[in-house]
Amino acid sequence: MFAADFGLVQVIRLVFWLYFLLILARCVLSWFRTPSYTSRWLPLWNLVYGATEPALAPIRRGLSRFTAGVPIDLSPFVLILLLSIAEQIIIRLIVGMR
Repeated sequence: MFAADFGLVQVIRLVFWLYFLLILARCVLSWFRTPSYTSRWLPLWNLVYGATEPALAPIRRGLSRFTAGVPIDLSPFVLILLLSIAEQIIIRLIVGMR
């Protein structure tokens, strides 16, 4: 693996790790009420939900027929699994290109 490939792989891993942290933050935030419009936490709340909802919503819709009646949202777990697989595929493609 060339040095440029190593740098690119590190950047890709960092991006996936940051998104994983956003998903984790989303899970923790789901335990609390939505802050009021005057709360200083609202921008952080909007950032986390805005960054994760576009990826979670289709998974949640797809899982709804299998998880009817289950009181827990499994979409973050499925998204983390899919992102882990995608990360490994992308890294293997980059390393294997040389």
